[in-house]
Amino acid sequence: MTNPPPPEPPTNPDAVRFVELHDARILDVLDADSTVTVQLNAFVLDDETSETLAGVWQRIDFELEEAHFDWERGAESWVTDGVIRLGDQEHDNGVTLPFDERGDAVLDLFGPDVKLLVRGSRIRAIIAGPPTDREPGLGAPA
Repeated sequence: MTNPPPPEPPTNPDAVRFVELHDARILDVLDADSTVTVQLNAFVLDDETSETLAGVWQRIDFELEEAHFDWERGAESWVTDGVIRLGDQEHDNGVTLPFDERGDAVLDLFGPDVKLLVRGSRIRAIIAGPPTDREPGLGAPA
């Protein structure tokens, strides 16, 4: 038996895709040549401006350059709250895709059994894998 193909992301060119930091699992944190990569399985809304909240689960990597991190890893590493700070700006629990910003960057993720704090000079979110599961959102036919 073969697995069905993964669901496709939206094709609406005006859609504003949005990765939620409060619905994510930390898969791994890698440190190579002062670039820290935080690998997440996260919920990505098809369109942040939509009221349906439909979306997909997808691998998203956050890369921070000239970075260092502190990680208290838990068994589940389920993130229930997160914030990205860039100087005076704060992105609470998510950012739009694509996302690529320079400046004093902080990625702060935490949950019942995990705390991860990454500081760097640039942060970007990268779609690192295909969608795995689709959630139809509010008002979708049952």
